[in-house]
Amino acid sequence: MYKLYCRIYQGVFKIGMNFIPWGMPKTLEGPGSVKKLPKWIKKKKIKNVLVIGGSRTSYYLVRHLLQVGIKVCLVESDPERAAELLLCDLEKLV
Repeated sequence: MYKLYCRIYQGVFKIGMNFIPWGMPKTLEGPGSVKKLPKWIKKKKIKNVLVIGGSRTSYYLVRHLLQVGIKVCLVESDPERAAELLLCDLEKLV
């Protein structure tokens, strides 16, 4: 019975994929790409962004996103790094 359920589930997704819009992901590369991303996100009318990981690049990205008025949620698994990021100039971090 479980196999039948799985086959029906797969079939529904196979048919549904024809109706779900899909596009190639756009990548921003090169120098200054972190600075270009917030403007691109703002142009797409995205209001909230989730950033995973508290690397240096994430830090700069979050700063630029906040500067253009986008709400940001930053997720970092290392508690020490998360506290370090909060002590920086990210007071608006949600």
